[in-house]
Amino acid sequence: MNERILEIYKNNVLQTLNDLRKDQTCPENSEYFFRLAQEYFLKNKTENNPPKIGLIGTCIPEEIIYALGAQPLWILGGSFGAGLAADEYVPRDTDPIVRSTIGMIKSGLVPSIYDCKAIITPVAYDGERKMVGVLSKDMEVWPVEIPPIKGNASSNLKWLQQIDKIRTLMEKKIGKKINEQNLMVAAKRVRLAKLQIKELMEIKKKNPQSISGSLMLFIMNTYYFNNDLKRWIDEMKTFNKELKNRMKNHEGYDTKPKILIMGSPIYFPNMKIPKLLEELGAEVAAFEMEGRFLYKDEITPYDSSLKGLLYHIALKHYLYDYSPYFISNEDRMSLLKNIARTRKIKGILYHVLKGHLSYDFELEDIEKAFSKEGIPVFRIETDYNYEDIEQLRIRTEAVIEMLSTKEINH
Repeated sequence: MNERILEIYKNNVLQTLNDLRKDQTCPENSEYFFRLAQEYFLKNKTENNPPKIGLIGTCIPEEIIYALGAQPLWILGGSFGAGLAADEYVPRDTDPIVRSTIGMIKSGLVPSIYDCKAIITPVAYDGERKMVGVLSKDMEVWPVEIPPIKGNASSNLKWLQQIDKIRTLMEKKIGKKINEQNLMVAAKRVRLAKLQIKELMEIKKKNPQSISGSLMLFIMNTYYFNNDLKRWIDEMKTFNKELKNRMKNHEGYDTKPKILIMGSPIYFPNMKIPKLLEELGAEVAAFEMEGRFLYKDEITPYDSSLKGLLYHIALKHYLYDYSPYFISNEDRMSLLKNIARTRKIKGILYHVLKGHLSYDFELEDIEKAFSKEGIPVFRIETDYNYEDIEQLRIRTEAVIEMLSTKEINH
């Protein structure tokens, strides 16, 4: 590993954590979450137990992994330093998330990745397809195609068949069979965890001043760093309780313009855009990625058999995937409109990482939809490098000034 790249990687993680620790809305009982992130990204040693299954992205049902007594290890590319480490493996213009993911895995920046029995990666666009090829040279990678026509019976079947195949592969690797009881216990625990994230989002909705958008996003991200889900749920309960208690006597009218960040995912430690918005006086009130934790429970299991429960869980992950990789995206638009209305959003910052063409394709429809709501949409294109920060500052400052003027006039 190049020492310069390693230093950039470490500094990026530590600086972001230090900035978040200084956040004025940060509760006193937050240290568990900071330690979780630091251990995930910077811990030199790793434990082999329980067995680990790597997950790239967030759409693969983690309940199956928990039901096998294994630990999901999410690999979410949000690191500039990890992207630099991928230079020898990918072309320069590869999108930052794919670059960073490959860098994290191939460079050994996160040692626990090497303990994974296999890595599961969704495949929805060309960058992910090429990533499978790059990673397969060193590790066992199980690709899962995302059927692009959501709600179609044949698409549902293709998705379910792939998840069933993945379940069989995991059982062989781990040497254990899933049963109905273990799967049900795992599903209930995952649901409890995501209910805590929903609770955090509800607190933010009722009182935007209770927690900054940057800190809320970080706390949501820590779900993917946890190595003990029960402990994480308990810590989240305490965190949410303190937030609610602290804000009982501090409710008031906030004059800051409320902004919804949409577009390309923002993974820790890449907090450049929300931190910049807050630094310039905006209220980051919501994120598109909240949709990952808002799936409903209407899908009724076909039956209480193992396959019925497995299909129930797998379909929830597929049908409530709000990413832009589907041919038709009415669900995504409906979700975003609902978030904008309930959070009283005044402007949308549409965040596009360079190379994320799927998100750019959606921009025109987003602009049309929200113009009818009277909400302006501003596109910002960037990557994980901080060299463009001054240019972004000028652009963002103008956006916030315009929204603030509009708020005063109303």
